[in-house]
Amino acid sequence: MRRLGLFLCCLATLALAGQGLSADLPSAWRAWRYSRDVQIPAEANSRSLAEIRLPWEVLSRAQRGAADLRLIDDQGREVPYEWNEPRSIDDARSISGNIVENSFVAGKYTQVVADFGDEKTVFGRIRVATPESDFLVRVEVAVSDDLREWRVVEFEAPIGRVASRNIEGTQDILLQALAARYVRLRILQADKKFPVTQVLGRLTQNHPAETTAIPANVHAVASTTTSDSGWQADMTGPNLPVREIVFATNQPEFYRIVRASTSADGKVWMERCSGIIYRYEHGGKLREDLALPCSNGDDAFMRIEIFNGNDAPLSNLGLALRGVRPSLVFYEEPGRSYRLLYGNERATSPVYDIAQTLGSDLSSTSRPALALGQELYTSNFQDPRPFTERHPSLLWIALGIAVIALGLTAIKTMKSASGTDA
Repeated sequence: MRRLGLFLCCLATLALAGQGLSADLPSAWRAWRYSRDVQIPAEANSRSLAEIRLPWEVLSRAQRGAADLRLIDDQGREVPYEWNEPRSIDDARSISGNIVENSFVAGKYTQVVADFGDEKTVFGRIRVATPESDFLVRVEVAVSDDLREWRVVEFEAPIGRVASRNIEGTQDILLQALAARYVRLRILQADKKFPVTQVLGRLTQNHPAETTAIPANVHAVASTTTSDSGWQADMTGPNLPVREIVFATNQPEFYRIVRASTSADGKVWMERCSGIIYRYEHGGKLREDLALPCSNGDDAFMRIEIFNGNDAPLSNLGLALRGVRPSLVFYEEPGRSYRLLYGNERATSPVYDIAQTLGSDLSSTSRPALALGQELYTSNFQDPRPFTERHPSLLWIALGIAVIALGLTAIKTMKSASGTDA
């Protein structure tokens, strides 16, 4: 009896918990499976812009492209919103420097000096154009205003490419927004002259958007060769935009080319990005870069390869996918409460006037950020799909009945024909 009472008590607790995780929606919105209350900390005194930063869990359950997201108020009215996905500010204009020196010091380096003109240019990065197909070298970068006094700004910046394996790698060297007329490159390859055809100054002012970890099942997989390390990340939903892959390892020094590819089905793969990750010490200062900018293009699978060459794989290697959480921007009315809806397979992307009227207000960071409550299942949910889609087995049953009916008709016809012949 005691066990039976405990069992019934557990059932009652689960039932109450289930009721606490569900809620009715107005009749016009019963086709949405899930909802979350918008948590407004204080009642607004006037109409103002507000923002809802979307959790990854909401985007995982939403339809591809988040076309089914709807915002309603406490009277069941649809509230217009604008999708806001913060992006890094990256001015990627380029100017080509006039190469005034291109020499080689045997056993040391290739030296290239580029003149970018009388007006000092603020560089965010330098790009080295080269016809070399397979290489992995380090470059010392120095700047000057008069070709006499030089200031080294990068001691051993890595560039590389492995064309034989279709890996573009990177030929960009990031700088700290330096203003100079002359740029000197020393490519630290001692055995032969390194070919350089052009030096580009990238006028990049980069203000990266804040990223957070994206939920994904990351596991080791076989790479294209036995000497390489392979990983695969399986996304938990269709709307998880990857911005970068961040690696972690306790290995003190390394210098590896990496590549990432994506797939919609786990079978056909397309390369998305490649670059270099490294960690080493120079002049008593630790130099490292363990982040690879990348995008999954909304694909469900991402494969990452680290090319080890003849070196052992990186020790205790781990990686994480990171992205920028999008948000919804809307006008909050005094005295109103709001609810976010999602999970409707038949919904199409809404079109609102607010997209045209917000203008520069969309990029503002002064508006309040509102949180969402726990997920509630729609207790009065009404599936919007046609009856046949909701019950596909009935089509097979009907087909089976039709086949049987046709068969019986054929048998009856054959019997009738046999009786007539007799």
